[in-house]
Amino acid sequence: MLTCNIDITNPLSSDLNLLPGELMFGIEDPQVLLAYGLAIGLAVVCIVYGWLKRNEAD
Repeated sequence: MLTCNIDITNPLSSDLNLLPGELMFGIEDPQVLLAYGLAIGLAVVCIVYGWLKRNEAD
């Protein structure tokens, strides 16, 4: 779970310190983080491949 502590006296300041044992964005399982990374990486590869092959004839 993402935690955000906001100082009421200064609404523009925030403290995003993570508690011990917590990971960013509430992802506690490294396999889930790996899956997200692979999905984003493969999407980028597909976009680049399509961009490079856009003018080739059939």
